[in-house]
Amino acid sequence: MDEIISLKSWIYRLAINKSKDVLKSSAFRKVVMNSSLFTLFPSKELSPEKDLLKRSEEEFLSMCVLSLPVKYREVVTLYYYEEFSIEDINGMLGVNQNTIKTRLRR
Repeated sequence: MDEIISLKSWIYRLAINKSKDVLKSSAFRKVVMNSSLFTLFPSKELSPEKDLLKRSEEEFLSMCVLSLPVKYREVVTLYYYEEFSIEDINGMLGVNQNTIKTRLRR
């Protein structure tokens, strides 16, 4: 029987051997290879197709906003893109708040 020289190295070797046993076991392989796990934990990143569609939609929306008349474009840009409140836009443009709301709706 081998003598244990160091308790620390013996525990490390025990953990390594147990880990190897688990990795070799068929139960572990079934869990890893089972594709249903991927559906349980969806990725937070968009797929390349969805990312391309999103960018395309954003580009189309930007072009549509740029094609608006100036009085609508400036209100939409300040409110949605620059995230100013209606009160802030009122102070910048000197336009009534109800007029700003109407332009946003149109």
